[in-house]
Parts: sequence; C-alpha cells; structure tokens
Amino acid sequence: MAFGSESEAAGYVEAIDVDDGEYDAAYLADGTVLKILAPDGPEGPVVLQRTDERDRDALIARIRAYQRANGRPADASDVIEFADGLRQAEWEKRWPRRPRWLARRLHGPGPELLDPI
Repeated sequence: MAFGSESEAAGYVEAIDVDDGEYDAAYLADGTVLKILAPDGPEGPVVLQRTDERDRDALIARIRAYQRANGRPADASDVIEFADGLRQAEWEKRWPRRPRWLARRLHGPGPELLDPI
C-alpha cells in the first residue's frame, strides 16, 4: 500500500491488525523505517514512529517482490512513481465510478500525486 502521508497511513491501519502482527514493515520513500505501534491496544489509534534506520534496499526488494507477484516488470528504481501508480490504481477502483459527475464530486479528479524526494 502507498499513502500520501504518515498520518494518512496511520489512519488507515487498524490497531487490532497491528496487535495481530498483520503489518511487518513500513517505510518512507527514502527508505526510512517506521515502527508501527498501537500503544493503547486494539481499540486505540495507530502511531507510525520514524526511526534512525534507513533500509532502502529492503524497500526496493519488497517493491520488486510485489511487482513479480502481480506479473509486472520488477523495476523499482523510482519509488515515488511506483507509489503514485499504486495510488492511481486504488483511486480507479473507488465506488461509485458512474455516473462520472458523482464520482468526481465524491473523489475529485484523481489521487494526489506524491512529491519527489
């Protein structure tokens, strides 16, 4: 999954899933590793905490594995382009898609693209 911000990601992730170990890694586009925490237990909010660790190689490896698993070229040289592609694909799946005027009114003209690093 790709999100436009840390707060957007934290708002999507459910604390019960964090407690159950559903998420094993989170990264910023530059490879900064984020800790995924549910300090108040399964009913509380999720917190993404930046660490001093950077592991861009692990991020690229995960992207390549995702691409291979989905039958796509494994090129992962541009993390922002990859994330924008994921966000675009998710946006296109949103409901309702028809009528178009209603979809635009509810969702806007498209996903907000990420800023390059």
